[in-house]
Amino acid sequence: MKEFEIKKALAFIDEHIQDKLFLNDIAKELGYSPFYVSRMFSEIMGISIVSYIRMRKLQFAFSSLQKSKTVLDVAYQYGFESHEGFSRSFKRFYGFSPKVLKEQKISYTVPDYRIIHERNHALMNKNLVEEMHMMAFLLLKESLKEMQEGHCSRINVSLLPNHYLEITDDGRGIPLTDETQKNNEILNRIFGGHPMSSLDYANIEDFNNLELNMINSLCTNMSICVWRNDKCYSQDYINGIAQHELLIKDTVHPSGMNVTLKPNPNIFGDISWSKNMIEEFIKKNAADYTESVCVEELI
Repeated sequence: MKEFEIKKALAFIDEHIQDKLFLNDIAKELGYSPFYVSRMFSEIMGISIVSYIRMRKLQFAFSSLQKSKTVLDVAYQYGFESHEGFSRSFKRFYGFSPKVLKEQKISYTVPDYRIIHERNHALMNKNLVEEMHMMAFLLLKESLKEMQEGHCSRINVSLLPNHYLEITDDGRGIPLTDETQKNNEILNRIFGGHPMSSLDYANIEDFNNLELNMINSLCTNMSICVWRNDKCYSQDYINGIAQHELLIKDTVHPSGMNVTLKPNPNIFGDISWSKNMIEEFIKKNAADYTESVCVEELI
């Protein structure tokens, strides 16, 4: 199957995304047998055609839910037979319910996918270990910058069970206040992400330009806690999406910040955090401050 034929299949799926799509329909459009189309699609795209259609419907549904449409309307629009069935599929895929998404103001565009020759090999050849650790390094850079500027005296990095990583510092923390709207704008600007699939990840060409919101998108779970001006501000994210209003409570905790994250296993698999890699990064980027940074394994 040639590249233009795969592109034709992708376009056909998008054009009929609100219909009940079947493999036979796509095979007929391309002029091949269903078996051949199914096999070649999986080889080239790295995902079965049935799974791709399901994912694509949910991505379009995600976008439609941002446009003030009801969950029921969106469910029927994309061929789901009931509100409940759609909600189950949505939560299974994204990790949170459509209701949570309706409560958040999120900028999301349905992604376009380029054809990657030898896609499975390309994804395998991505240095998953290195790129997963780059997420931790970017977060650490923010804490190390606070330390180098004299605003932070201690950084703790904890490797936790189930592939969680926790970074805590006693810096100034994000400048949050009692103004809810302003807080939401600040957090959304810094951390606001959106769910990413392995296909989205495979289409990232330059991982070196990683930003904090991209890290959030690549994590199944991320929690932010900021201590500032005798207040504790906390937010939880699933696949880049805030799960509730920012929680604010009084505290006597010193100023600082805590970020806890778990990379998406559908992308990074069963890779574990490496204490050695994190310590080497700290030595390379903040050699004068290594005694003030503690890296510990709590697994």
